Amino acid sequence: MKIVLVVGLVGLLAVVGLVFFLRAKIRGFFTKVATSMASAMQPATIELVRQQQLGWLDRAKVGQNVSQLRTLGFKPIGNFTIRELPNTHLVALGHPEEGFGAAVYEFQDSGKIFCEMVAIYHQNSSLAVGNAAPSGMEQPPFAPKIYIKNAPPKKLYKALCEAVSPEPLVAVTPKSFKQIFENSWKHEQAWRIDHPDGEEPPDPLGHFPLADESHAERLGFNAEVFHWLVQQLPESLRLQTLNSWAERGTLTAADFPGTIQPDPEDENAERLVLETLAVSVPASQVGHLAKELRKRLSPRGIQCLRVGDSIVRGKSVIAFLVHPNAEPFLWAFQTNGANFDVDTSHILAWLRKWQPLCGLQVIGAGFDWLEVEIETLTTDPRPFTEETVRLCPDLVEGLLHQLGDEEWDEEDDERMEERAAAAMVDSFRHGERELHLWWD
Repeated sequence: MKIVLVVGLVGLLAVVGLVFFLRAKIRGFFTKVATSMASAMQPATIELVRQQQLGWLDRAKVGQNVSQLRTLGFKPIGNFTIRELPNTHLVALGHPEEGFGAAVYEFQDSGKIFCEMVAIYHQNSSLAVGNAAPSGMEQPPFAPKIYIKNAPPKKLYKALCEAVSPEPLVAVTPKSFKQIFENSWKHEQAWRIDHPDGEEPPDPLGHFPLADESHAERLGFNAEVFHWLVQQLPESLRLQTLNSWAERGTLTAADFPGTIQPDPEDENAERLVLETLAVSVPASQVGHLAKELRKRLSPRGIQCLRVGDSIVRGKSVIAFLVHPNAEPFLWAFQTNGANFDVDTSHILAWLRKWQPLCGLQVIGAGFDWLEVEIETLTTDPRPFTEETVRLCPDLVEGLLHQLGDEEWDEEDDERMEERAAAAMVDSFRHGERELHLWWD
């Protein structure tokens, strides 16, 4: 009886232990998911907008924090909202003697009020102390943050004075606050994009061999261009091999510079193999780097574009191909919107039609997305914009949100497409030249 009881207790403890273990694992998993989602929902860049007055929900509590900061030597800089996060209000202050910055935040959706102080070093590094609960998001090593939950400003100030490095600071002043705040946000978000798990992400091209001059020559790159590329890139060039399939007879060797092989598993299909030079780079750098490389490579008949998955654990891939256009990439990825009955040939037909009229240049491609740069719009842009919206219906919702058109009749497809097309024209006139098509 005692043995049975002991065994029963051990079994119960094991079950209880397993339950707590699983709860901890599940909680940890969902914490990671929530943290990743929170980070992903944050805009990559922000713009502070100075306001004469703000409609505080708890003006007394905000005023109390500001008064305590002023007794510590901080001077008011101004009230601000964040254009991309309209529910966030803040009042900014600077410490003329120490060079510190401070802000009191009120989040209009939750009513919560927090205070934060920061010391800005040179080289875009900083140290912050705040009284909010830890967000769970990874902090960059160049911008550590100390959390002292619910601490009054006096305690935060003491903690910052004790922790700050003796090296010279960049003073937070009425003139510098806006730029410092926006730049700090930009650099921290870029780091989070490049380090989604808080660690250095793996190389998505790591399983491909390193490219050498003989590989480059075989793919049509001369030695000068190859060595120039090597000097410009932060990572090693690799010989990337793309594999896909196409319906038999869809394209010929003249259309596709890679290899077209019979598909051993499907007599109605052909295998497509395309070799390119490629490099993986931090996702936050890919747009700027690819654009600068295209300026040099496009006149030489070399395609340079972001390819594959948009972001793979903080890394993106830029591929290079000696070819008059980017069509081989679309074939190699079988770029399509099958859920809208849009296949690769439909996308290529749209591209071929509008490329000479609007100066379209493909700057990115994957299985279910395409990114193009528009040089100009035709005198009457409606045919282009309306055809583009029909090709990629997922554009509609994003473009209508851009117009602030939050309510629309989803059954009125014609009106929605017209409004979305108008939004595309408006974006172009305001300097937006890149168009991202995707098919979820």
